[in-house]
Amino acid sequence: MGLTVLLAFILLQTDGLLSKIIFLSGASSPEEIDESVIERYEALAKHPLEINLASMERLSRSGLFSRYQAASILDYRARSGDILSLSELSQVDGFSEEYVNALSPFISLYTRSAPGALKDSLRWKGSLEAKASLRSGGEFSTGAKLRLSRGDLFGAGIAARRSYEGKWKGTGNLAFYGNKWLGKAVIGDFNARFGQGALQWSGFYLSSVSGISSLARKPTGISPVTSYSGDGTHRGAAAVINSGRFSFSAFASAEGLKERMEGADKDITALFGADLTYYGKKGEFGITGISKGFLSANGRWSSGGMDYYSELAYSLKESSAAGIAGLAAPIGKYLKGGMRLRAFPSSYTGKKNGEYSTSLCMEFSDGKYIPLKGKTGFGSSEIRNQASLSVEASLLPIPSKEPERRMIKTVIIWKTRISPLIAIALRGVDARRTYNPKRRIDIRSDILYSNGVFNADIRFNAVYTEVLSILSYVEGGYVKDGFRIYARAALFKADTWDGRLYCYERDAPGNFSVPAYYGTGYALSLFAGGKVGKGRLYIRLCGTDTKEKPGKAELKLQYVRDFR
Repeated sequence: MGLTVLLAFILLQTDGLLSKIIFLSGASSPEEIDESVIERYEALAKHPLEINLASMERLSRSGLFSRYQAASILDYRARSGDILSLSELSQVDGFSEEYVNALSPFISLYTRSAPGALKDSLRWKGSLEAKASLRSGGEFSTGAKLRLSRGDLFGAGIAARRSYEGKWKGTGNLAFYGNKWLGKAVIGDFNARFGQGALQWSGFYLSSVSGISSLARKPTGISPVTSYSGDGTHRGAAAVINSGRFSFSAFASAEGLKERMEGADKDITALFGADLTYYGKKGEFGITGISKGFLSANGRWSSGGMDYYSELAYSLKESSAAGIAGLAAPIGKYLKGGMRLRAFPSSYTGKKNGEYSTSLCMEFSDGKYIPLKGKTGFGSSEIRNQASLSVEASLLPIPSKEPERRMIKTVIIWKTRISPLIAIALRGVDARRTYNPKRRIDIRSDILYSNGVFNADIRFNAVYTEVLSILSYVEGGYVKDGFRIYARAALFKADTWDGRLYCYERDAPGNFSVPAYYGTGYALSLFAGGKVGKGRLYIRLCGTDTKEKPGKAELKLQYVRDFR
């Protein structure tokens, strides 16, 4: 074991971009998010949001900022001019150093006063990605993705992937952007996300509550989608029209068209939707409707450091209402709190069960910063102690069967940096239910080492349902001058399906792997990437072997070329 630990300390590099995505998305671990979230942030990392040029609609619809933060940026720009450094942004009302550090890969401080600014803003940019995978048994998968853009005027994307089963999936779109009355127009695949999702929220959303930032959703309105799967997205046309403080969004999509084009036997139906939102200095209020006979009113207001949000939705057909309401507020210098109420009766959702829940969250930070080894400048230090406690109580009634189905879920997270080199992270989840599995306890610990180039992560994960399941791994890597290599060795034992263990595995950009480990066995993986010619080549080799089933292995190659 000593040699294994030593190798891990020599070989590992923690993925800084992923940790920032987790922070901004409100998740507590990568296992809680999905591929579409990763793809959206990776697209922003390639084409960062220019916060000195963006309008209120662009800022608030990016998903990076709350309404209060977007208003603070506009107010600061009007009073003091463009924001020229991350340190300056951290002094803007509503932004902390930790939040700005998480934002840093996804925003640009580009200013119109820079030499050649107009010419640079009209340049064509793009990226081409091609990948292929081979799995034991001769199974083959392939895919490609192409993106093009010209400043803030035009964007296009297309992606397609052939699965191991021989099925094709993909998305494509054209997007046009304006600086005056036209906000954007999209033809093809897009997401439509308004309010708090009580009525209209396509694609993935974080359902678990693990912290204050996971309580409220940040609506992105209409946004083009270029992903390999595009699950849950719309296929059709959409547009956003701006007039003063008002923004009007409308879309028309053909439900089932995407599945039909991919070979599924699916009926096609038309869906129309619209949203009208008013943006004030500290709040926004919107009305949303879709052609299925649903209406909603939503609002979000920020004042004195407190953030309020709510949405009330109504089904005209079923004469049934649903709603969400919550708030987040500082309690003291180092303590924050938040709560959320949800009520979704089955008559509104059309599902066999309804949902009524109450969520409470507390977050603590001691405000002490410790410098990180091997880093300089902004973001080169980390808070010494951070902790959060979240409790969610849910009633999930099925009126005809189990009117008293209940669950209470507690999540405790603690991270401490004990030196510039070493940090420890602990996460515990206790879910108690009146239905099977009646109890699930998930405890995870990570020991993290980093000196700026070499890092190490040693994890132990235990899950208890009816029996105990365990997973442990050591992971190593090295990153320098654009080259990176990671290696992982894991052991696991999960004798029941309810006790299966989920664990994120590193993969090439645009891919997201969170396999479920079941049975007794081991898993090995090797991932490397670096510059080859004018592009970047990524290689991933992984294998799993259990005593219950024959082992399986996969080799993946991916090449990415950016051009402008």
